[in-house]
Amino acid sequence: RRLAESTCVDQPSAEPTKSSAEPTKPRRVSAAEEEPLRTDGFNDISIASALQMINSAEVKKIMKLQGIGKRRAEQIQESVRANGPLKHVSELQSRLQFKNKLIMGILSTFA
Repeated sequence: RRLAESTCVDQPSAEPTKSSAEPTKPRRVSAAEEEPLRTDGFNDISIASALQMINSAEVKKIMKLQGIGKRRAEQIQESVRANGPLKHVSELQSRLQFKNKLIMGILSTFA
């Protein structure tokens, strides 16, 4: 048995292998590459309430949405003032590159 173990250890492998100790980092996906936003888990009232707060362009109101701090609220305010009100929450993805997870958090404020 010792002889078999030593021959296995002494033989170099033909192909270099990746160490299992090196974690593989997940590739970051931009908002544009994400799957389309699915809002079917939320009713129309939740979506309309979120849009009403967003389109108010008032930072304090926008900050009441889940996942939105002052910096993001200011980004939303600037976008609404520059480009007009949002017609659908998916525009947060196209205008401001918000990820689906964040948009779902915003909608869950009213769920």
